[in-house]
Amino acid sequence: MKISKLKILLVVFGVLGFLYRLCLIKVGPQEVLWDALEYSSLAQEYIHGHFGANCCNISGGYPMFIAVFYKLFGGDNFQAVRVGQAILEIITALLLYAAALRLFRNRNTSLVVFTLYIINPFTASYTGLLLTEALTFTAVAAIIWFLADSGFGRRKRHLFILGLFLGILVLIKVSLYFLAVVSGVIIALSCVRNYRRLIPLWVLFGLGFVLASAFSIYTNYTSYRKISIRPPYRVLGGALYTSFFKGKSGELANEPVAMHPEFEQFIKFYYIKYHYETDTLPGYDRMYMDKFKNKLRSDWPQFIRNWVRNALWTWDKYHLFTYEDPWYPRDKIPVRTVNILLLLLHGFGLMVYIKSTAFKNKPLLIFGGLLFLYISLTYPMINNETRLSLPYYPVMILWAGYGLSKIQNLPQRPRFGGQAKLEFKN
Repeated sequence: MKISKLKILLVVFGVLGFLYRLCLIKVGPQEVLWDALEYSSLAQEYIHGHFGANCCNISGGYPMFIAVFYKLFGGDNFQAVRVGQAILEIITALLLYAAALRLFRNRNTSLVVFTLYIINPFTASYTGLLLTEALTFTAVAAIIWFLADSGFGRRKRHLFILGLFLGILVLIKVSLYFLAVVSGVIIALSCVRNYRRLIPLWVLFGLGFVLASAFSIYTNYTSYRKISIRPPYRVLGGALYTSFFKGKSGELANEPVAMHPEFEQFIKFYYIKYHYETDTLPGYDRMYMDKFKNKLRSDWPQFIRNWVRNALWTWDKYHLFTYEDPWYPRDKIPVRTVNILLLLLHGFGLMVYIKSTAFKNKPLLIFGGLLFLYISLTYPMINNETRLSLPYYPVMILWAGYGLSKIQNLPQRPRFGGQAKLEFKN
């Protein structure tokens, strides 16, 4: 394929992908509710010069992103943010194209990856929502692009830059904090043969990570007098305890949800403390952590069953839009089918790549593997929302595109005699 023709295809597909996302924005939910309202409120504070911090659940990265659009186009201009996120989605697709070009060194395969991201409905349907997902996709794609370089790790500064990238990811989505730290530590290990070089690499990674987290550290200290990268009053005990009593999370307004009295009581008092008695949250959380430990001693089989069930639900996709889906339940089977096909293609592509390259590009494989395990093991302990697995979808689409290109390149059986030799060509 000639370069000029390829550029034309990238532009055409990019424009079509942008228009496709604008259509989904128009069809999808328009109200700004729950988490989105929290992000928008914090962004409003930023544009008025008050750089405060959320006590418990939110980092400042996404509100800063929203604040840029509010400053340029007027406060609460949700449509400007949505259009910006549609542009961001095309940038994400281009980052994956560039990563695939680095990794596979094949323009046709890279175009397949780009096209697959452009047409995928899972990330595209979040373009119109004021949630961290759109910005998270771009951050993950940027990390993939950086780690796809075959020369990664040959220079010390690479670990510093990786720390910056992962710090920005946490600034956007704070629930990925432990993933970011563990990824940096293990990727540094994979880059050295002489372990005397390991400590300097960890230090460089840490410096980059802390530098990217400087805004969070500053706002947490000025708001709560606590030096912390994460919101200082994040709680876990209550979520772990109430996981014994939670069924399927209600993700749509018209989805029936039965709330257990234990969960209802926890939520009621949690939000009172969240809004008015923040200082009492640590004690409240310790109380629930003790209740969780006591219940776990006798009911650990139920906890394991719920954990496995939640993991399966997290990777399932059964509706296109979150909050309000005008096509539900008609879109249930098509959405689920496409998701299963994407998962299978991703698994096939990853398997073929590992088999044919003998674990080349270890840092990228480590990051992708850790992200998959983190989503599959940590979130399902307390929740089962389907959107929790979406940060992995840029990784998934990279390998699904590679798998699809390999299927396309499988040789045909000859019609008249002879034998076809099975080869995977680059």
